[in-house]
Amino acid sequence: GVLLGMAASKRATCDPSVSKMLCLHIPSLLPPPFTEMDVSSVAQIAAVAGVGILYQGSAHRLMTEFLLGEIGRKPTSDKIADREAYVLAAGFALGMVNLGKGKSGASAGLQDLKIEERLTQYLVGGRDQASAGSNGRLGEESLRCSRIFEGESINVDVTSPGATMALGLLHIKSGNKSVANRLSLPSTLSELDTVRPDFLLLRVVSRALVMWDTDVEPTLAWVQKQIPSVVLNAWEKLGDTSNYFRAAFGIANIDINRQNGREGEGLPNKGSIDSGGKAPSVFDQQSVKQVYVHIVAGACFALGLRFAGTGDSRAKEVIVEQLLMLKKLREDKDRLTVARRPALAIVDLCVGTAAVSLGLVMAGTGDQDAMKIFSELRVKCEAGVTYGTHGCIASAIGLLFLGGGSCTLGRSNEDIAALLVAFYPRWPIATTDNQFYLQALRHLYALAVKESSVECIDVDSNAPVFVPVVYRNRNRGGEEVKAMSPLLLNSDVDELRLDSDRYYSMVVPANSLRNRSRITLFVKRKIGHLTYKQDPHGKQALQVGNLQTFTEDAELLQFSKLFCDDDSVQRFEKELPGLGTFGEFCKEKLLSIAEKPEALHLLLGLRYAVESLPVTKNPLQVQNLRVCVALSEAAEAQGRGAEGEGEELMEAIFVQLIRENVEIFFESGLGSEEGLQQWNRSINE
Repeated sequence: GVLLGMAASKRATCDPSVSKMLCLHIPSLLPPPFTEMDVSSVAQIAAVAGVGILYQGSAHRLMTEFLLGEIGRKPTSDKIADREAYVLAAGFALGMVNLGKGKSGASAGLQDLKIEERLTQYLVGGRDQASAGSNGRLGEESLRCSRIFEGESINVDVTSPGATMALGLLHIKSGNKSVANRLSLPSTLSELDTVRPDFLLLRVVSRALVMWDTDVEPTLAWVQKQIPSVVLNAWEKLGDTSNYFRAAFGIANIDINRQNGREGEGLPNKGSIDSGGKAPSVFDQQSVKQVYVHIVAGACFALGLRFAGTGDSRAKEVIVEQLLMLKKLREDKDRLTVARRPALAIVDLCVGTAAVSLGLVMAGTGDQDAMKIFSELRVKCEAGVTYGTHGCIASAIGLLFLGGGSCTLGRSNEDIAALLVAFYPRWPIATTDNQFYLQALRHLYALAVKESSVECIDVDSNAPVFVPVVYRNRNRGGEEVKAMSPLLLNSDVDELRLDSDRYYSMVVPANSLRNRSRITLFVKRKIGHLTYKQDPHGKQALQVGNLQTFTEDAELLQFSKLFCDDDSVQRFEKELPGLGTFGEFCKEKLLSIAEKPEALHLLLGLRYAVESLPVTKNPLQVQNLRVCVALSEAAEAQGRGAEGEGEELMEAIFVQLIRENVEIFFESGLGSEEGLQQWNRSINE
């Protein structure tokens, strides 16, 4: 833990002090007198993995050469505990040191090492051309293992996982078809028999890393494309209920002609097995079952890495469908399921891998559908259920609620590498099981966690509120996605805007969203609307009686109490043409200006001017009324009507009523000569 923590704190810095500490725990990097130092296998594995973290992306020549040699190094002593995990850690480290350096010209100083060719050899096996090993000590008689003799051949059971991961990280997102072809799956059953089914899972993942942007799609067709056609056809034959007992017990479909002395007619030959991608009548049924579920699990894990932290609905749908299929294989007991079910340990591994994949995609979202599935996948602590079975489901739930819903997962090369190492699809039997994978590496997921949340704060109450928002997703052709804040955002978001008629509009451009871990938007709620927590469906309407529910403006509340209740409305008897009594006018206008209380004094002043004009005959009041009418007509002439109607302080009908009352005043009060003389005297005064 200390070794990994020190390396992670100095990630990609090549810090010399930390490098010395790590090298001290790797016997292969020590001079001959110190080679036999007693260092536990767990410490050695952690140190090798720490080298990859410390020298991440540096393409360091010495470390690259050392790690490449460690993948194929022969056992040099009888202390060979956890050798598979050591080689896997070396593969991870090699890939991280040269992360993304497989592109043309990115690692020109390493061409003489022929990294791709040697990794391919470790992947497929054969004679080891670099049997001299690291530090040139493997050929010495004093450094030999008396328990294992591998000769000059490569032990692919040990080297293949590390080489596969290293090759994928080396060419991550490069789109190199040549490397992708090296990682392609065998196309015939006879060739598939030469590769372990769990290695096929790793090849699917590694190939997806290489073809990141060009060949990874969140569709069921892409998942089916990863499975060789001969395996698909054989899988369909396993569902034939007439072969139920043979499929259930793995009995070969030997033709009954054997009983008649014609044994050759019922036996397969190479041509029948490999012709045209069609499944033969005779095949190893257990092998087909294992290959199929491992490839499906690998495709799910590849989608999980590709869409980590995005909450992509398409990737979620595909992974959920495959996860439910694997769950059915584990639990159902109908004939078809039993015929297709491999060993329970294999099904548990694939179910756990698919569950973690779903957790990666929906990280931090708290998705209810995913949580429901995870709850159904949990099993009791009983005999036959391993620690890893519980651990992978718990990890998926933890990812789903990452950071309490405020964090997501990054998608840079460094983040993807950390996620690949942390959620490597090999689940332990017990807490101390480090034979194939060092369990301490699970903690490296923290290197990919990013705080990237959007929260809306109400400026009046200073409290977080739910507000609908819309953002454009760059990876989906600018498609608009609707969501509710608070929410998680990733680097694929171009623009964010509020999408609610209860709050004033706001647009956040793409440049304001970049390189921001936490975004806080201060929003203003319109009067006349409740929050989405108080009124989720918008069914409560603004009324005089419930005004205090919609606003805390003391002036509006007091005005409503004094002039707008039923008793106050009845106290005012004088009525103006089209405007009603003063109480009716106040009650009507209070609801219309609830969102713009600054208009209250203006409307009351205009009504008073119209009402008192026949008595006071004040020229200033007449002039004010004429200005209001002129402004309204000018705004209407400029075309503000339909577009800016919601922002006008005076409604068009109210302006028309003012105009009519002024005309009535002039026609009735100033029609005579005596009225005109009185008007002139008022103007002169």
